[in-house]
Amino acid sequence: MSKPYFSFFAVCSPVLASVAMAFSGWTVDANAATTPADAKTNGALYAVVHVDVEPKDLSSALPILTTYAQRAAADPAVRHIDVLQQDGGTNHFTLLEAFRSQAAYQQFVAQSYVKQMRERIQPMLGSPFDERLHSAVVIR
Repeated sequence: MSKPYFSFFAVCSPVLASVAMAFSGWTVDANAATTPADAKTNGALYAVVHVDVEPKDLSSALPILTTYAQRAAADPAVRHIDVLQQDGGTNHFTLLEAFRSQAAYQQFVAQSYVKQMRERIQPMLGSPFDERLHSAVVIR
């Protein structure tokens, strides 16, 4: 049974490493959670969103993602946002988003500019829009 898990992590480790590198510049609040019980009350929420567009739509998708990131960077619900473009696969993007709380995330996805980006990018997608929400794992 351990073999499937090993192969999963062997394949995913480059992706996880790139995500970790992207978040490595962030600082940790001295009042941040220090135990798993505190982690649930700390409230921060993170989203890793994979957006793969058809290569023919790359020139149309870039301004949509750029505008979205600029608007999100000014949104008080968003702590941080990065738009990453895959090396060697320029039509593959990963959005790294950090929110103050679950409520802030809900407020964010209800914003018209977020809905507009998702609606405009949808016809360009080469694979499903893949958004995964995460909470921090507190390591002491």
